[in-house]
Amino acid sequence: MKILHITHNLTSGAGIAVSRLHQALLNAGINSNVWIKPATKRQDLPAKLRRFALTKLHEACHKPPFLPFSNAHVHTPYEQEILTAIETHSPDVVHLHWLQNDFFPISLLRKIKQPIVWSLHDTWAFTAGCHINAGCNKFTSGCHACPQYKFLTHHYWKEKRTAYKGTAFKVTVPSSFMQALAIQSPLFANKTVDLIPNIIPNSFRQDKKLANLFSLPSNKKLVLIGSLNPSVDTHKQVLMSLEIIKTLHQKDASYVPVIMGETTLTLDLPHITLGAVAPQQLPNLYNHVQFTLLTSIQESFGQMAAESIACGTPVIAPNHSGFLDIVPEPWRVKEYKNIDAYIPLFESNLQLVPSNQFSDQLVTPKWIALYNSL
Repeated sequence: MKILHITHNLTSGAGIAVSRLHQALLNAGINSNVWIKPATKRQDLPAKLRRFALTKLHEACHKPPFLPFSNAHVHTPYEQEILTAIETHSPDVVHLHWLQNDFFPISLLRKIKQPIVWSLHDTWAFTAGCHINAGCNKFTSGCHACPQYKFLTHHYWKEKRTAYKGTAFKVTVPSSFMQALAIQSPLFANKTVDLIPNIIPNSFRQDKKLANLFSLPSNKKLVLIGSLNPSVDTHKQVLMSLEIIKTLHQKDASYVPVIMGETTLTLDLPHITLGAVAPQQLPNLYNHVQFTLLTSIQESFGQMAAESIACGTPVIAPNHSGFLDIVPEPWRVKEYKNIDAYIPLFESNLQLVPSNQFSDQLVTPKWIALYNSL
């Protein structure tokens, strides 16, 4: 069996999930390949000018009010390259992942002859175009009067309906939260939505304490927070996490935030900034902090939470979205908008048992069974 994964990149949260699935399939003896948006390369002048013009058009479309919609309506610079990659690899199944940002026009779905699996890493595919619906249910009735973008959203929602109509593809989501949303969308009225979680590799389940690669202090209560880019990823609400730790620090100066990701945040309390952390170094990091704190507005899965719990490091998170499948109930905060509601969990004596529910051995067979069913 040959699988071709198509996704925008391998560095985002979705990209890391794709990379882990790809490796797990290879380990299981499946012929798996990944095709991502190409980096800039040398070209003949006419082709380079064409791509430059298309890229500038997409840059314009990626500003409000057009931000979420450009994939549906403009031929991307990579359309032919995607079709060529599919022809070259000749896969049995084309597995689509994160397709936004001037990359994959949804009209291309009809040009793919192989069976298609589309794994949703956010809400873009079944809304007019938002990546995080943040409690809005207007997507269930056509995305009229969108609170985020306010401009032609119903028109773009209808264009997605047209693109999907008569196009066969299998939809998968990584959490019960995403499944509940997707099945409400009229865009997927005639499609099944399967739940298959992201894989957390076995490297996160270590029996022994690893060497302290980051030279983190052992005499502090370290609280890990962050994202790929905390300064930009506002939906992760890193500033709220910092306020929680600041409140803790005022009561007990041993609490120190450890910030993961590229950031320009200015802080007024002692902290440790790590910058970008390579995926293979994450188990080491989780094993040398006392808590992982997450305060996201919404998570389609909650990869950071799943990684931390696989290592046995407690996660304190809101009682919503993807966290519901991952974080044990005693560690979830019901009044998740209230900073003070998080504090008691840091001071409790709750114990956390490491989890293997997202291990290669448990998740990979689900993907193979899905591919075989197509």
